[in-house]
Amino acid sequence: MSRRVKTVPESIKDYRPVIVTGNDYISLPEIDKYGSVMSVTFLNQAQASLFEVRGIECGDHPFIIPLLEWNGMQVDLRGVCPKVDLKWDWVPEFTWDLPNVSGGPIRLCLRIVAPPDEKGFCYILKLERLGLQSDVSRATRTTSGVNGTAGSDIPATGYSMELSRQEPDGQELNRQGKSEAMKVRAKLGLVCSWGSSMFRVFTSRPISCARSCRYDKWTESVVAEAMGPLPLFGFSINSSEDFNSVDIEESSDDLCRIKVSQDREVAPGDKVTVAYYVAFNREADGARTTGVHLKRVGWEELEERAYSWLRMRRRSLNASNRLESVVNRNLLFNYFFATGKTLDSESLVAVTSRSPRYYVSAAFWARDVLLWSMPALVLTDTARARDVLLYSTRIGTFNVGDHALYMDGTALYPGFELDEAAAHIVGLGTYLDATADYEILEVPGMVEGIRRTLATIEQWLVRDSSGKPVLCRTFLDPSDDPVEFPFLTYSNVLLWKAWMIAFCIFKKLGGEYAHVADELHRDAKALEEAIRRYCVVDGPFGPMYAW
Repeated sequence: MSRRVKTVPESIKDYRPVIVTGNDYISLPEIDKYGSVMSVTFLNQAQASLFEVRGIECGDHPFIIPLLEWNGMQVDLRGVCPKVDLKWDWVPEFTWDLPNVSGGPIRLCLRIVAPPDEKGFCYILKLERLGLQSDVSRATRTTSGVNGTAGSDIPATGYSMELSRQEPDGQELNRQGKSEAMKVRAKLGLVCSWGSSMFRVFTSRPISCARSCRYDKWTESVVAEAMGPLPLFGFSINSSEDFNSVDIEESSDDLCRIKVSQDREVAPGDKVTVAYYVAFNREADGARTTGVHLKRVGWEELEERAYSWLRMRRRSLNASNRLESVVNRNLLFNYFFATGKTLDSESLVAVTSRSPRYYVSAAFWARDVLLWSMPALVLTDTARARDVLLYSTRIGTFNVGDHALYMDGTALYPGFELDEAAAHIVGLGTYLDATADYEILEVPGMVEGIRRTLATIEQWLVRDSSGKPVLCRTFLDPSDDPVEFPFLTYSNVLLWKAWMIAFCIFKKLGGEYAHVADELHRDAKALEEAIRRYCVVDGPFGPMYAW
């Protein structure tokens, strides 16, 4: 006798909002409000999983943080809440206004850009010296964020000031000479703390591996690698210009710490930009050469490519700017966190999530991909929607209806769910409605995938003595738990929709499929009648559909 064993997720007890960004290869699922990258994730085809690279296994130690030293003192960037913006709804930008540092005010801007089709991201720091403190007219001041300066607190977001550049009466100074005399030494960089490598399918588990970090003269970058019996992955850190300072602390049982920076002398009115390229690959050599590639292309070009890609896919709404941004932000999140390319094989996959914050991430669920994600994908990029549909049919129709599959299509969490099975055909219908791309049916394996799906559903279908469909059973319900009753209204309505879509497809194909289309049409009509007959109950406000 079967048992109704439920798998109930734990409640989230320590929820903290994060900022996300990424591209097809690299995900940054946990950026905090100070621009710290808590983790980097990427998909791995060989292990059908998600890999996480973190500061520490559990806790708040960031993987990458920005570094600013001003006039010989490190600025506490976590002591001030920066203004946060999302350029084109996807590229995070952090701006610190620091009015009370010695020789200030200064402004630091950080942008984290993951350019399309690249195995890495840019960590771009821009420092602007706005003028001398004595030049600030009636600026409201509160504190300093420089370590060692007591009794003050730098203002948070939105600090603005009006600068007065007028020279004192009777004094004509050589401006160039004055600028040289007023220069302040600044150091712009980042600190990378790598202490944990994680494997994830549903849950995260530490990978036992040797970690190594070194400076590579050939590529003028810092190279790190996770090594088991064979390499697991590598990453590198390169810069738009040569490093002025590289500090590496390597430890087998503690954090590997990498601190890189550029030194600059900054006069009033100067603007200085330094970009760091963080590249990933299957092993260290691929990572360091990928970093060289990013440096050759240059951060300006990489950033413009990102903005161009985002502009082309932006949806315009007759609504407020805020609502339009929310819609586009969610469309991009769906694109980059429900689909992606594996770092090791560059294969497209579709998953529950590329973020470790989701409790069942890095798996293939037909419902999630084809019922939930597909409608948004056809709004963002029909080419990606097409590829996802082909991938889902190729790997997902051999274990049709199983609750969860690995990203290669093998069974992860067995148990037939009617909604998961119907999703394959409903998702195809969503795509065809949006694109009218019936040529996709000619792709080898597509029609066979539809027929495998229909054949599996038939095994769970109840027919009467005349062969007429009654209702279709399911083992698990859409909340992924065993059903109390064998039939669910919602799942049968999905099946009706799937049959109607399949009927239209086979009717269009014609020829040998004409009789299949006729059978599907008759079955869909019979199922609709059965739903209205058996699935309507007396409710508190009259007849209503049962669950």
